[in-house]
Amino acid sequence: MFKNAVYWIAFISVCTGLIGALLILKIVRSGGDEIDMANRGAHIEISVGNSRVVADMAATPEAKSLGLSGREYLGSDEGMFFLFESPGLYSFWMKDMKFSIDIIWIDEGFTVADITRNASPESFPKSFYPSRLVQYVLEVPAGWAFRHGIGIGDAVTVPLRDQLR
Repeated sequence: MFKNAVYWIAFISVCTGLIGALLILKIVRSGGDEIDMANRGAHIEISVGNSRVVADMAATPEAKSLGLSGREYLGSDEGMFFLFESPGLYSFWMKDMKFSIDIIWIDEGFTVADITRNASPESFPKSFYPSRLVQYVLEVPAGWAFRHGIGIGDAVTVPLRDQLR
């Protein structure tokens, strides 16, 4: 009986090691996307004015800190949506960014409060702030706000928005 237990323990150890090695190989081959997505959160579709963007949610402190840093690019209608507990003057910088973005500052009533256009990686360590209190932030590729005619006061629609307040 003891001999069978040793074989089972060895078998389970080998299987666990193989599965771990395969997962590591998959992450390395994908450039770390699995780790990246785990830190950044779920995708949601957000409407700003009459335009839509698919965004990763940054709700945890880790995801907010990481933001879009290290990413190679954003698709033309992709972004990152940041959620904060209460309205404030939150600052954003372009540390470890590889492309320029528009920062759409959104107030607690889900309207565009301010827009920082074309924030570039070269601006680091400068920090960007909204002109008034905001509770949400949407980062999109540079020029997105202009191309879609987004302006101050435009409505923002977020799935489950009543649960975000």
